[in-house]
Amino acid sequence: MHRSKVATVVLSIVPGLGHFYLGLMNRGLQLMIAFFGLLLLADLFRLSYPFPAWILWFYSIFDAVHQHRKTEEEGKVTDLPFVQWSRMGQPTHRWFGWLLVLVGVYFLLDNLLPGVFGWEIYEMIRKSLLALVLIWLGCRLLLGKPLLPTISKERSDHP
Repeated sequence: MHRSKVATVVLSIVPGLGHFYLGLMNRGLQLMIAFFGLLLLADLFRLSYPFPAWILWFYSIFDAVHQHRKTEEEGKVTDLPFVQWSRMGQPTHRWFGWLLVLVGVYFLLDNLLPGVFGWEIYEMIRKSLLALVLIWLGCRLLLGKPLLPTISKERSDHP
């Protein structure tokens, strides 16, 4: 079935809708939930610019166009989920567990620190920590390292 590339791009303005149009319901729903979830988290963290949500938004548009091209070339594309939840328990996906722990610690400290330090100092600490994380991630990218440390599958007992 032929699908319009223009319609795919226009619908992709809302993350996931272009995927829905192509019949990729799982992928589209995950992208839509992830995008609006990131916007919600940005609001909860009081970030003035929801940078991760915009990255996902651009990715969603380009992925929809890519999926459209694959559909045109191959005739049908398998609806693989954006995030494969069945693999989350594997050691290579432990970053997601650490992310959840860090978000939980942030929420805990978000409720405790303003009363201890005062609002101005708390805001300075919060924004400084976010800046340090962004600098650390940028340095890892500039040095050609992966964003998050990887866990090797082979372990050696030799020193």
